Amino acid sequence: MGADRGILLCDPQMAGADTLVTSHTLAQAIKKEIPAFDLVLCGCFSSDSETAQVGPQLAEELAVPSSGYVEKMEIKGRIMTMQRVADNFIETLAFDLPGLVTVSTREYAPRYVSLKGLEDAFDAPDICILKADDIGLAHNEIGIQASPTKILNVYSADCQKKNLVLKGPAKKIINTLFATFSDRLSGAIGKDLKMHDHHGEKHDS
Repeated sequence: MGADRGILLCDPQMAGADTLVTSHTLAQAIKKEIPAFDLVLCGCFSSDSETAQVGPQLAEELAVPSSGYVEKMEIKGRIMTMQRVADNFIETLAFDLPGLVTVSTREYAPRYVSLKGLEDAFDAPDICILKADDIGLAHNEIGIQASPTKILNVYSADCQKKNLVLKGPAKKIINTLFATFSDRLSGAIGKDLKMHDHHGEKHDS
């Protein structure tokens, strides 16, 4: 896909790391292998827990400015300009390189790899596999043993709500609905569902 070199961190001792230890491990690899980096690109979040924490934590480890959920970016000289959507507003941000951004796939989906590209990748692979010792990390700095976050259980939550089926004529169903749930409906739509007629009597609307 256009990369000149690949670095794979692969060590059984790294297994089970939480986001804090994962970002520390990545930072150590970057500092050792590419200390003069200009820009670190990360996904917004992983496909399993979707915490969106590793990118920002990695920026803190590297002591560089960062921005998350970037949808558009441009580099001019040593200045990185970005756009992202936050709280339904388009934000334009900028920082001096080096820096880190987590990138949305809305505008930056992975490009198609041609058969020729695959052939080139396998004909002249340049993938370096590193273990914890190779990047100077001790056993007590990596993996589940160093992670302050512990996952006690993973399960599917049970729905606590019960369905209510109303039967009968439409008028009766509507009256029952409003009599039972008028307070909740009022809160949902932001207005009082009770109204007064010209005699001052209250009726359901």
